[in-house]
Amino acid sequence: MIVNAVLWDTTRADHIICRSDLKRLKKNAMIIDISCDEAGAIETTIPTSFDNPTYVVDGILHYAVDHIPSLLFKSASCAISEEVSKYVDDMIENKTNSTLEATTW
Repeated sequence: MIVNAVLWDTTRADHIICRSDLKRLKKNAMIIDISCDEAGAIETTIPTSFDNPTYVVDGILHYAVDHIPSLLFKSASCAISEEVSKYVDDMIENKTNSTLEATTW
């Protein structure tokens, strides 16, 4: 699975993944393009919708519903905040915390 979230300059003629690269992917591979500009970072991207979100090019499944993460902004923000809040006090008070100590900054 390849996930593209790169904001691509649509005036560029090059791509991160070209159609010719698809033959190098494993069978049943999938490309998820959440920053999907037609023929942008992924040459074979064609923006789709929730009604018909996928298509296949050269045996590779593509999912190209634009800006899909923004649909879950509230639940994602709440989940992230809930996890981060467990460590904020320890960070502020410079307390020992095994999770924070294991993190490389």
